[in-house]
Formats: sequence, C-alpha cells, structure tokens
Amino acid sequence: MKKPKCKPASTLKSVSGLGLSKRAERYVEKNYFSMDQLVWHVRFLYYMMQYHPETLKAYRPKVFKEIISALNTAGYIRTDFVADSFGLKYLKRVLLGNKCE
Repeated sequence: MKKPKCKPASTLKSVSGLGLSKRAERYVEKNYFSMDQLVWHVRFLYYMMQYHPETLKAYRPKVFKEIISALNTAGYIRTDFVADSFGLKYLKRVLLGNKCE
C-alpha cells in the first residue's frame, strides 16, 4: 500500500500564501516561533480532535479552524490515519528531533 503524500513541515516558509485572515496571521506571528512548530501543533490538534472534539475549545476555535482548514488544503495534514498513529510519530519526533517527519 502506497503512503499518501503529505508535505513536510519544513517546506512551509510563511503563512502569507495560505489565504488566512489578518487575524489568523497575527495569531500565528504572535504565538509560534517557526512554521515547523505551527504545522506540528496544528497536526496534533487535528488528530486529537478525532477522539476529543472539545480539544479545540482550549484554543481560539474560529482561528484554529481556519488555520487547520488552510494547512489541510495546502497538503500539510495527512487525513488517512488516526490520532494513535500520529501520537506514536509525535513521540518519535520528540525523541529523535527534527530528523523525523
């Protein structure tokens, strides 16, 4: 079975091309140090919402729905696996650093 393509987090250089509102762009600029950090956090929220939809309530729901939608449309989020798989990959990334996509 061939793995679906998902753009690596490191390829996103700025959010300006994603079509986000000014409010969402300001939120990203204020709260994230890098685009890599943004992509991984949004992926984490996307997959956690599969099991716990209320996860988004801890954040700004309208802004994050917009960011999640934009990154999904741009191809930065894989939609073919569940939160468990992402959780394991996230732990691997924490242990191995940015070498792991």
